[in-house]
Amino acid sequence: MKRSAPWFYLAIALSQAAHSMEEQLTGFYRLFPSTTGSLHGRFAFIPVWDPGADGFAVVNMAIIAILLALAPFAFFDRAWARRAAFFVACIELVNGIGHLSVAIYLGRYFPGCAAGIGLIVFSALYLLARRS
Repeated sequence: MKRSAPWFYLAIALSQAAHSMEEQLTGFYRLFPSTTGSLHGRFAFIPVWDPGADGFAVVNMAIIAILLALAPFAFFDRAWARRAAFFVACIELVNGIGHLSVAIYLGRYFPGCAAGIGLIVFSALYLLARRS
């Protein structure tokens, strides 16, 4: 694994923080029930969820805290941390692609798509660095 991989992981975590702030500031929590409802219609295993503004913020803060707490272990090159970071990179890549895809489909801005670009770029760079 390249020495740059932990830095790319940290960039993923920081991009998720920016992504969460963008979602909160643009009111994505108001769209979340219809978004999860649409996904549930196609994939029954995805629940319909309406967390409200506070619930959405709390969940996002917890995600950010977990991602940032993992970062030091990525630098220490722990095997379990590499597996966790790989999982995070895959999830965040899908997250970023999802937000950007909706924006492209709608032909307009969609909450989370701007910072979603960082999720895509840094997740891809992390995954590529892992292959080396």
